[in-house]
Amino acid sequence: MIRPAMWIRTLLVLIVSAVAVKAEYNSQQILNSVTSDGSAEQCCSYLAQRWPTLVIFNDQGHYYAMQQTEQVPRCRFTPLSSQHVSTVVGVLSKNNCRFAVRSGGHTNWSGSSNIDSGVVIDFARMRGIEVKPERSIVKLEPGLTWEEVYSALGPWNITVAGGRASSVGVGGLIMGGGISLLSYQHGFASDNVVNYQVVLSDGTVVDASVDSHPDLYWALKFGSTNYGIVTRFDVTAFPMSYKIPAGTQLYSRSGDLQRQLIEKWLSYSDDLSSDPKKAAFLTFLSSSHQILLMRANLESELTSYTSTSPIVDTTGLMSLADFTKILDTVAGVKKRVSWYTMTISADFALMEDLVALTQDTADVMKRTEAESTLFINFQPISKGFIAATRSNPVHSVLADQNRNLVLIAWIANWDESTHDTLIDGSLVNLGQSAKEIARQRGLFNGFVYMNYAHEHEKVYERSVSRENLAEMIRIKKKYDEKDIFGRLWQGGFKLPRVSKVQVNGDRTEL
Repeated sequence: MIRPAMWIRTLLVLIVSAVAVKAEYNSQQILNSVTSDGSAEQCCSYLAQRWPTLVIFNDQGHYYAMQQTEQVPRCRFTPLSSQHVSTVVGVLSKNNCRFAVRSGGHTNWSGSSNIDSGVVIDFARMRGIEVKPERSIVKLEPGLTWEEVYSALGPWNITVAGGRASSVGVGGLIMGGGISLLSYQHGFASDNVVNYQVVLSDGTVVDASVDSHPDLYWALKFGSTNYGIVTRFDVTAFPMSYKIPAGTQLYSRSGDLQRQLIEKWLSYSDDLSSDPKKAAFLTFLSSSHQILLMRANLESELTSYTSTSPIVDTTGLMSLADFTKILDTVAGVKKRVSWYTMTISADFALMEDLVALTQDTADVMKRTEAESTLFINFQPISKGFIAATRSNPVHSVLADQNRNLVLIAWIANWDESTHDTLIDGSLVNLGQSAKEIARQRGLFNGFVYMNYAHEHEKVYERSVSRENLAEMIRIKKKYDEKDIFGRLWQGGFKLPRVSKVQVNGDRTEL
């Protein structure tokens, strides 16, 4: 017999207070108790008096990138419910206090989910999972990591479209779209959200779905930090075996093996339309001259990509949670990090040339005093993936060329802050050169995957069509008329504010 819906807490979740803080309050009294001088100290002081167990001072929090930990907020507020978030938004808005929101803290640039001398709404204690009795819908709170989600759902033999690295947070991944192992059947993680519980800028808590606030529901699929603070995601669940064939294979790099693996990977990408229940990501580790193949099949066994034996092979039957832990080790946790991304049409010659260009950049970086690593990662965006995004604001840009696409991510890691400008600048120059090469060959696609984007990238102007961007801005004005989230919420990627914006290389009036 299937048990009634219940709250599941994984063993990995931090133990929180057994007694939830319950308070009845008059929201107007709360708003009137602070003034409008923009003082984070005043906001923190009020919150600490109201909920002393939920406010933390002198804490930088836990973040993926070292740059993020250097931001020092005035305080962190760790809500237990959407009502707590609602009240905090009212206090911050009334007092003009700048704030950031942390889910898993995995965005790589400084200030993306942390803030100097402001308030951080930290979802570290909102990590609940509810499985509906029919096992078709799972309700996720934003502070969960994907390892926690998969660890909880695995014994039920179900899964959801979610992150592929264990420490990534639920909230951040979904609000940036989110690519998963299920994307080749079901699109982005956000395409599989059936309802968002979201706190608006006036403190109202609403449900956004196809039946309730459908315009907001559509915009939130690529919403970032523009429309509201999502406090629960209701997502579609899919059947999946507790253990699947998955893992990584590390190879010493040679010219012949490189060509062989790219050709095999492109052939695999072509097959995704007919066999979407598999995933493979190809990474060239330029600093160590190695190739890493990351693979998972949701049903069938893994087949060999090459007759060459890997120097390290972790493939085998494993849980999805264990697979995400393996992938998490690739991303350079607890270092200084910079990412850059672009999207191209699938093309062997261009991929080879971009690997060579990346190697040239890594060689130049090696000749400096900076201790750094650089790699380029290729991920397929198949036609089936694109078709599954048809209700997403980014669909028309992805579908523009009617071809299989390749998502590229460059990741640089280094140790010392004195090398920030050198390494980040080298990465940006590499990405811009790669874009120009792709444009010259007619293989460039404008889509920018938000969760990999460099902090200065014009994500909305590039990823969303002229018509859809105008609609997203209209919806933003409807639900955040005073631009509270634009003015006070630091982090994420913002919709353009100006009347003239550049969309996919063209100028257009909005």
